Amino acid sequence: MSLINKRIVRLIGRFDKFFKYNLVGISNTLLTLTIIYILQQLYSVNSFLSNFVGYIFGIILSFTLNSIWTFNKTDDKLVRGLKFLFVFFIAYGVNFIMLGIFLDLFQSLNKFLPHIFAAVFYSIVGFLLNKNYVFAS
Repeated sequence: MSLINKRIVRLIGRFDKFFKYNLVGISNTLLTLTIIYILQQLYSVNSFLSNFVGYIFGIILSFTLNSIWTFNKTDDKLVRGLKFLFVFFIAYGVNFIMLGIFLDLFQSLNKFLPHIFAAVFYSIVGFLLNKNYVFAS
């Protein structure tokens, strides 16, 4: 194994949970945005309803993968699940506000692009609260 590969492996080891959390976040975001896109483009569902449905699927995937794989915390599922939902509603509230702002700003360009921008805010708030509240050691 080359020196560079060894350093990468060590770096990943140090940031294992952070790395896993981001991989879960990417898969969660891809699932969420795919569902939003399908609902809007194939079924003409309005932006806010498609956003809500997409995030429901995303939160289920995120909680499951973060509990089992990222943080290896399968105890107190009910309490942790309720905390996760609480964090979700805070992050989703931020997302919803930002979505409204971005839909107004980009109304003539594209109905999908504002979801991507709003998802950035959702992801930042969600990460910080999950790391420090839901899955804190």
